[in-house]
Amino acid sequence: MPPPFTDSKLINAQLFDLSPGVFYDRHPMDIPLGGASAVNNLVWVDGYVRPRPGLTEAYPVVDSNQVVHLSQFVPLIGSVRLMRVSVTASTTMHVHYYTASMGWQRVTPIGGIAAALDPTDTPKSVNFKGRWYIAPGAIGIYEYDGTTFQPLVTGITDDTKKPFDVPKFLAATESRLFLANCLDNFSGGTRVPYRVAWCDFNNPKVWSTGSATGNGSARFIDLPNDSEPITGLYAGPNSTLLVFKARQVLLGEDVGSPLFWDFRMLQRGPGCVSAATIKEWRNGNVLCLGDDNVYIQVPGQIPQPVGDRIRPRLSQLAVAVDLRKSRAWIDRDNDLYTLVIPESSGASAGKVLRTFTLSLRNGGWWEGVYSIGTDQVTDAYEFRDGVWQSKELIATEQGHIYESTFGVTTDAGNAIPTSWTSGVIRIPQLSGNQTEQASLQKLRIYAASGAVNMGAYWGDNLDRFNYKDFGSQVIDGVAQVYCSERATAENFMIFMGTNNASNSPKVAGLGASLILEGGTR
Repeated sequence: MPPPFTDSKLINAQLFDLSPGVFYDRHPMDIPLGGASAVNNLVWVDGYVRPRPGLTEAYPVVDSNQVVHLSQFVPLIGSVRLMRVSVTASTTMHVHYYTASMGWQRVTPIGGIAAALDPTDTPKSVNFKGRWYIAPGAIGIYEYDGTTFQPLVTGITDDTKKPFDVPKFLAATESRLFLANCLDNFSGGTRVPYRVAWCDFNNPKVWSTGSATGNGSARFIDLPNDSEPITGLYAGPNSTLLVFKARQVLLGEDVGSPLFWDFRMLQRGPGCVSAATIKEWRNGNVLCLGDDNVYIQVPGQIPQPVGDRIRPRLSQLAVAVDLRKSRAWIDRDNDLYTLVIPESSGASAGKVLRTFTLSLRNGGWWEGVYSIGTDQVTDAYEFRDGVWQSKELIATEQGHIYESTFGVTTDAGNAIPTSWTSGVIRIPQLSGNQTEQASLQKLRIYAASGAVNMGAYWGDNLDRFNYKDFGSQVIDGVAQVYCSERATAENFMIFMGTNNASNSPKVAGLGASLILEGGTR
């Protein structure tokens, strides 16, 4: 090992803040120190870059049916139940609930319920007045009271009070149950994809079906401007309702009699392409995937893009027709919004496996991909089953329910590879001399114990970079990587990675030590 050097021309590029994440919207030379030009399966949490959460089997497998929806039933009395909705060959729906004492219990009959479900447009469900309501999307609304699972129309003998049939979306405020994108009748008819309807005050058994006066305060409205279908609903604080189309966002507000709800355009252009990506963070702030970016919606304000840094990568990877398959969830303990989109090529083409994680604390993005073989993600859900007890759950095509947790560093036993590549460290910029070059002497990683491969790229032009792998480095808090090949160049990039996240340390910072040309030893 070469002896330490003390030349006065030594300069250090210290990357102590690695929180900015990856930048796909900038030239590598324009990425700030600490930012990455490429990343795989790493995230920034509490001051460290660390492997993303792994996947572990959270619940027993009921069967190998595709799980299309996860939710929870919140009764007025008793414990919260995790709800699992699966389909057999896209034609039969099965519903189970889970309790710690009894495990999985069937809600639907043994043969299931006939429903020609579209696995892309997953069911939507909501809790309202101590009951759980689900809109499978291919049949009418069902309600569950903890014992009986039956169509919502059961017991409604007056056709004018029945809800519109086969809605795709549900939402609930304090006093109303809403449905959207439904048929124009209570038992068939033509789909009206731009319709929103709401029940009478606190009464989901009474709905308007088009009469001039309605039934009590129940009404419906066909949203104006165009016939573009509704792609999502979100009920926010203070009885507000967000209505999403692929290229629009509308705000519904309680205006009282005689209209009761009125809707105004918040923004034309970005909307939402997958209702399964609509997630609430705090104070009614909502994130979702649009057809050209990821957006955050602050109540009452115009949606703002938050995905500019990954937008080029999304365009490169995502197949437009498959964007409806995208799923998302929020880790509220660590303020992370994770979006999973389908792959567009390779062995996993069409599989929903590629992850993009946004730190809601600083806006940094991180990329990864799940290692679950031929399986794929079909839904995700944040299940809070007690005080200080929450789980981020991932449902799959092959019937699994995984928990996404930092407590494991594999995906159901499969190794997770990690990597991080810096932006370009420009010697002229560091030295202040526009003609300066330097030789790379050593790298330093500030991290907890572990092992990681380290290497460096260098060159004067980005299309002619050389790369040197310095091998696996044991991280013990004092080790330094002395570079065996000390080429001279204007531009450098640092690489770290491992084939197994179980070995990957929590990294607080990186450093590169260089000697300006003329001072090389």
